[in-house]
Amino acid sequence: MAYTTDTHRIYKNLLSRINSFREQWKDDVPVEVINSILEHGRYSYKSTKQVGEKMEEAEHRMLMTTGSRDAWDAFSQYASSLGDAIKNIRSDRKRRNIYAPVLRAVEYSSTIAGIAVANGFSRTSINVQKSNSENPVGLFVYEGRSRYSMKNYIYVGATWGRTIGDRGMALINAPDGLRFVLKCSPRNVMYVDDDGMNAWQVTVVGFKHGKGFTQEGWVVTHKSTEHDHLHPLVNDSRKSEVPHSFGFTLQKAHSLLKSRTVRHLTKMLDG
Repeated sequence: MAYTTDTHRIYKNLLSRINSFREQWKDDVPVEVINSILEHGRYSYKSTKQVGEKMEEAEHRMLMTTGSRDAWDAFSQYASSLGDAIKNIRSDRKRRNIYAPVLRAVEYSSTIAGIAVANGFSRTSINVQKSNSENPVGLFVYEGRSRYSMKNYIYVGATWGRTIGDRGMALINAPDGLRFVLKCSPRNVMYVDDDGMNAWQVTVVGFKHGKGFTQEGWVVTHKSTEHDHLHPLVNDSRKSEVPHSFGFTLQKAHSLLKSRTVRHLTKMLDG
């Protein structure tokens, strides 16, 4: 798990709890015994002989005072658990950079891309993974011996979540079916902008008979229509929620959205 700001907050809180714990129990249990349990656990062989003897004395004293082992068990189990929590966080922090923004972006991108693909193509065998030097952003199809062993691998980059997922552009409806948007770049085109529209140059992934393929094209949306992760172009039911169009050329995508807009306005006026 990535070491995040929330993890750091919990870590600081645990350290504060440990200091309070020492103060609360120091009259009943020697501090060196408390520290040993925090560091090594309740039954560790790593404790020194002297600390081990003091631990036995404290346990026996608590047993005689309360008449049962419950108080010692509660104390030692809590101390051991606090120590384990601190050790786990420290161990994880050593393996990763603090706050690891790039790592978090990569994990976020692959996670939400996987959710979008699962919603859009539930009947197709697809594995969404983060890209790397050996597997750059793109599509790889393992065909296997038959269509039943075919597997599609989609590799997304660290910026996918921010540039595509958060814009609500993970899925689009093309004239010949649903597409997953693999790459997306906004483009400033005067005649599109003059019509109050946005132009996006995209690489999309489609599927036919279980096999993936990529296409290069354009998506056009209205400037006045909000779209983000809460208002995606295509919803979880594969229906267009925000008006948009796709074409292999910008002229085609632009004309298609204009005609759809005219038809929509005409329908509203006739209604």
